[in-house]
Amino acid sequence: MSVRQDLHILQGATWQFSFVYLDGEGAAVDVSNYEGRLAIRADFSSSTEAYLTSTGGEVDGSITLGADGTVTLAMTAQDTTGLLDDLSELLVFGDMAYRAERFVEFIYDLKLIGDGTTVRALQGKVIVEREVTR
Repeated sequence: MSVRQDLHILQGATWQFSFVYLDGEGAAVDVSNYEGRLAIRADFSSSTEAYLTSTGGEVDGSITLGADGTVTLAMTAQDTTGLLDDLSELLVFGDMAYRAERFVEFIYDLKLIGDGTTVRALQGKVIVEREVTR
């Protein structure tokens, strides 16, 4: 079951969000052997994205999965500073430059893959508040 959860990220600051993944009966699920993937996009048809994963590599953040059902999403200050730059091509539509806005909204979803199943655990908006001091 997917839960709607909007995420708020301050550009240029270390960011972390944690929750406990529960089964249909309300019990915590051991997700320590799962894989987690999260994509942030300007819209559903966008090919450019920020990407977090539990498996590492060339990504924009990390996902940590625990035996107690804890799922922690994290981005370093460097990752959040570059977030709008990574997605900058998506922020200019016609004569409107969204990079000048204080808040920029994106969409995301988080998939957890394990035990022969794939679930979309979270989905919603990512609201990035632009930094002033660099």
